[in-house]
Amino acid sequence: MGRHVLEGTHRKYQITQLWDVHHEIVRLALLGMKHVEIASTLGINPVTVSYTLRSPIVHRQLEQMRSVRDFGAIDIAKEIAALAPAAVKVLEELLDNELPNIKLKAAENILDRAGYAAVQRIKQDIIVSHFTAAEIIDIKARAKDIGLMVDAEYEEPQRQLAQGVG
Repeated sequence: MGRHVLEGTHRKYQITQLWDVHHEIVRLALLGMKHVEIASTLGINPVTVSYTLRSPIVHRQLEQMRSVRDFGAIDIAKEIAALAPAAVKVLEELLDNELPNIKLKAAENILDRAGYAAVQRIKQDIIVSHFTAAEIIDIKARAKDIGLMVDAEYEEPQRQLAQGVG
């Protein structure tokens, strides 16, 4: 879809062609395509895509589309709110179920939605290192040299290590 010179004129596009290109750019952008992908698909320059998507006309179109989407979301939210009491009854029935797994899932679901979700434990790989007495003395000596330990903090552990205590 490159430039088309119209016969008998110096114009390269007709307004209807431009409008069709702009509409297709907006449509592809709404589908989630990137500027470069849109340009490649339509055989146009990526700068044209960028310029089109920044235009006031396109911004108005996008705002209208967002408004329609938002109204749809409001309608869906109303439907969900209307179904909520029935869903609560289902959860209540599941709490009375004889199978413990179903009861547990229903109870967890209710607690989660009420804001009492289970504590999530973050698994971390813990690296355990063992230092020899000489390595510990060296680490403490370096800490003393850079001012992280004062003499009293340094000398007592040194004495204990030398005696094999601690």
